[in-house]
Amino acid sequence: LGIEKFKSDAEERRFATLVHWGYGTGWGAVRGLLRAAGLSPTVATGGHFAAVWGSEQVTLPALAVAPPVTMWGGKEVAIDAWHHAVYVVATAVAYELVDRSA
Repeated sequence: LGIEKFKSDAEERRFATLVHWGYGTGWGAVRGLLRAAGLSPTVATGGHFAAVWGSEQVTLPALAVAPPVTMWGGKEVAIDAWHHAVYVVATAVAYELVDRSA
């Protein structure tokens, strides 16, 4: 994106928030597509987790945002996996509730 430095910490936090919302929304749409393709809730959730966490493990080191997971400690891997699992489960619950009411 050509951003070398932010003018302030507040601008950097705002950008990070926008990136996370965009990332989460985009991957949420993928979860919907998995269910629309006929996958069961369990299989769609597992596939969603694999896609979200797997893409992070490739994309962030490629963008020099984070080191490869092989350089992380066990605690950092567990925390990161937990955060993504919470996102995936929350997305699954939200999708199933919306789908049920439709």
